[in-house]
Amino acid sequence: GDWSSDVCSSDLFPSHDRIVESITKIISTNYLHNLVILSNDTISGWGGNEEGQVAGETGFNDNNFLFTGIWSNSKVSSLTGVNNISAGAYHSLALLNNGKVTGWGNNEYNQAFGGNNLTGCQSISAGGHHSLSILNISSGKVTGWGDNEYGQALSGNNLTGVKQVSAGYLHSFALLHNGRVTGWGWNDDGQVAGIKNKNNSTGIFTGKWSDTPVGKLTGVKSAIVTGK
Repeated sequence: GDWSSDVCSSDLFPSHDRIVESITKIISTNYLHNLVILSNDTISGWGGNEEGQVAGETGFNDNNFLFTGIWSNSKVSSLTGVNNISAGAYHSLALLNNGKVTGWGNNEYNQAFGGNNLTGCQSISAGGHHSLSILNISSGKVTGWGDNEYGQALSGNNLTGVKQVSAGYLHSFALLHNGRVTGWGWNDDGQVAGIKNKNNSTGIFTGKWSDTPVGKLTGVKSAIVTGK
């Protein structure tokens, strides 16, 4: 796409070309918004901000739900020492260098603020209306918070040996240190197990995980990414 500075006024955000030049770590995108970590370990973002998921405050005066304030005055721009970011559907998370998590945006299910008291976190992932984190990289212990209607937030809380987590809209995945993948949450279309549910009105996979196509995967090394 066109990343020229004409796309976004410098009075509102840093221009896109300057943002790209400054990125050294991570880009995170989701439904309507985008976040980046800049070279000074601060955050910049753009896109839909109707729930404050970009700037940490709404601050819009138009029908496009864009943040129209001065970015340097926004709540999110004041965050420093940022190690990782994750853009959810209508909320966002940041993992700081000190292992603490902070969130902003929609908090209807406590998905944004529910991790704010956590310490020692190693990884984060923001989903539809839930969030996940790995608490300790050596033990690989998972914790989740937010909407749990289909078990997408809390069903992985007993897992250990996890290398990476990824929160989708209504389901979640974990990549284990042994190269296997496990998932939980909404499976009506087979997005968790790789096969659709049979005779299950709840939408949650209830079969034997080791017999599923996803459960049989081994030697997985690359990142896992979940969608809707």
